[in-house]
Amino acid sequence: ILGNTIRSLLFAFLSGLGLAATPCVLPMLPIISTIIAGQSENITRARGGMLAAFYVLGTAVVWSGAGVLAGSTGQQLQAYTSHPYFLLPAAGVLVLLSLAMFGIYDLQMPAFLQSKAQEKASGLRSGTFAGVFLMGMFSSVIAGACVSPILIFNLGAALESRDPVLGGAIMFLMALGMGAPMILLGIGAGWLLPKAGTWMNTVKHAFGVVMVGLAMAIVTAIPWMPVL
Repeated sequence: ILGNTIRSLLFAFLSGLGLAATPCVLPMLPIISTIIAGQSENITRARGGMLAAFYVLGTAVVWSGAGVLAGSTGQQLQAYTSHPYFLLPAAGVLVLLSLAMFGIYDLQMPAFLQSKAQEKASGLRSGTFAGVFLMGMFSSVIAGACVSPILIFNLGAALESRDPVLGGAIMFLMALGMGAPMILLGIGAGWLLPKAGTWMNTVKHAFGVVMVGLAMAIVTAIPWMPVL
């Protein structure tokens, strides 16, 4: 059980880190970093790193709350999760989500939620800890629309954990992994980040392959289902 928990937490962090290297996120990091800093021209590296950390924490709080809720709900579904009627649709959802990572279609949250969060975030005062924390909370909806396949996948892992603490930790580490490059920019270590390029599509495709592989692993739990 401990091994599965460690694997789930490690994958959550690495998946967040990988999402930061996708075409949807990496090119936006310098822009978001500038917005966080506000109008301060002589901002120190320490303050820049702290502001970025508060932004990431704002996102992590929202996503962790969703993970806690998913983990709590999962306790009520324990009797159903080993049934083919659950396993087959779960595998099908993973395959459908993988198609989004391959660029077949775009999976996004409702536009009105994105626009509402954008309005709220733009009205907050940048350069202050409270302001960037709230900005991170509202931006979690916008970011979620961009990375929704992996977000939904990790929420599924939180649901499967049947543990609100583990579910919250999974989503927290995903947010932390995705926000790590932002913190590097905040402390002036942007030179450590890779340059944007077509290689970022390979990262998305790798996520798609992983999700298809997990879908195949799920259906192997069904004795009468032949899996290549």
